[in-house]
Amino acid sequence: FSVCTNNDLMIIEDLIATLEKDYDVRYNENLELITIRHYNDKVLSEITDEREILLEQKNRTTAQFVLRGHQDLIK
Repeated sequence: FSVCTNNDLMIIEDLIATLEKDYDVRYNENLELITIRHYNDKVLSEITDEREILLEQKNRTTAQFVLRGHQDLIK
């Protein structure tokens, strides 16, 4: 399973240590979780342009992405 969480180092380290007792844990740092309500293709293109999309979920009204790279492009 996948989990996105704040980067509170003390909490993350404890969580990873606990999970590693029973699971193979892999994680990424310096990612962004972005949720866009009432999106259109232009907005999605502007947000994701030149960034690596690690996870994408969409329904009729909401798009959500986990992205890596170019945080300075987000305004």
